[in-house]
Amino acid sequence: MGSYQEHALESASAVELVVALYDGIIRFLYAATAAVERGDEAGRRIAVKRAMDIIIHLQARLRMDVGGRPAQALSEFYATMFSQILQASQSASLCAECARCMARSGA
Repeated sequence: MGSYQEHALESASAVELVVALYDGIIRFLYAATAAVERGDEAGRRIAVKRAMDIIIHLQARLRMDVGGRPAQALSEFYATMFSQILQASQSASLCAECARCMARSGA
């Protein structure tokens, strides 16, 4: 990662970091879509894994004791997205739909 990106992440607020992670999920899902279209099995697996890793990270960082109902709603959203990405990982159109869903979620 370049020094500009590192500096931007170091000075980012918590909300900006979450937005950056959502952007990463979307980017990896579109990369998975392109890999499926190319027939690139390894590229698809790598991109899907990276998107799912980010979702796992976001879910693990939720603080239910502090966040209450919004944290619970996010937990359910992340669990649903994880499941949808897993099911969609073989289909370019479904990967793209998961990316659009993440984008609509507020990223």
